[in-house]
Amino acid sequence: MKKPFLKKIGSVITTLMLFVLMLPGSILAQNYCNSRGVNSSFRKLWIEKFDLGTISNTSGNNNGYANFTTQSATVAAGGTLSYTILTDRVLLKDLFFTRIFADLNNDNDFTDSGETLVQDTSYVSLSGSFTIPTNTVAGNVRLRVTVKRLGYAPDCGAYFLGETEDYTLNFTSNVCPADAGTISANFTSACVKGGSTTIAATPNGNAVVPQGFQTIYVLTKGAGLVIEQVNSLPSFTVSSGGIYTIHTLVFDPLTLNLGVVVPGTTTGFDVNALLIQGGGTICASLDVTGAPILVNDPDAGTLTAVNPTICGTGGTLTATPDSNINVPAGYSVIYVLTSGTGLVIQQVNATPTFTVTSGGLYTIHTLVYDSNGLLVQGGGSICASLDVAGTVQCN
Repeated sequence: MKKPFLKKIGSVITTLMLFVLMLPGSILAQNYCNSRGVNSSFRKLWIEKFDLGTISNTSGNNNGYANFTTQSATVAAGGTLSYTILTDRVLLKDLFFTRIFADLNNDNDFTDSGETLVQDTSYVSLSGSFTIPTNTVAGNVRLRVTVKRLGYAPDCGAYFLGETEDYTLNFTSNVCPADAGTISANFTSACVKGGSTTIAATPNGNAVVPQGFQTIYVLTKGAGLVIEQVNSLPSFTVSSGGIYTIHTLVFDPLTLNLGVVVPGTTTGFDVNALLIQGGGTICASLDVTGAPILVNDPDAGTLTAVNPTICGTGGTLTATPDSNINVPAGYSVIYVLTSGTGLVIQQVNATPTFTVTSGGLYTIHTLVYDSNGLLVQGGGSICASLDVAGTVQCN
């Protein structure tokens, strides 16, 4: 008569001991408190699949707890990781509550400020991301994932309807893994034609784009790297001369807000100062050197005749520049005298003054040039500008 009773008492004591072991603060072989979901035969919830960085673990039902600390994800301090949690379908599409903890300072608990990385709700599955503080010390730490019905699970202890899984996070030093690599200009110089020209560059294939990061291209102008345009491709249309540079930017849109860029005001140096590589706190990479391209915009401007008409068989023809000429660095200016409607070249001079000995229709033109040859403005290949209309004088 006593044996069944003693057996029942022993079973109760065993159950109580197991429950006590799951209370907050209980320390097992590992130096972390136990955490376990308690499920009934008919009501269950577990983590079916967990993805985080290089972790992709389909584990199914683990009766409330599973230790997967042999599986790890690596992230740099200041970096961002994306995650997805897929739950079971036992309770169909009921709402579940998720918390993800990380022992950031490696002191064997999850109670310090900032160690609750995720606290969110969803149905069936949940996706998102979290960012590691930039001052996190390099090393391996415990990551704890919990799902629960009817509220959030504590970081320690037993709770009803849910599951806990433990993983490892590997923090690298405060060095951003993103790398913009290098980029090469498709051509080192260009010439404005018809009011604009297109410049382009080609990435050299050595960029590193971490998961969740994006790549864009930034066009700057001048030695101050004033940002002119941003594009998804390394190709830009410009309408004025100058030294332009095409840069690659690899960034996480969750941590770098491009809304801070004001074209014509913000510089590449301003953006770089926000990044870890430039002394800031944001993990991103800007190829500051980029691909420089010289865009020339020679413009011969216009001339005004001093004496539009001179009668006789000879005389001096003179014109005055209208101050709307543009001479790029390294370019020269000369003046050309042509005759007739066919614009047959008669003379060339350093000033817009010519002496003629016979009557006829003469035109003085301005030529802004870098070298001899056909001009881009006329369908040729040389960047220069000729004031074709010139100023007409009759002698």
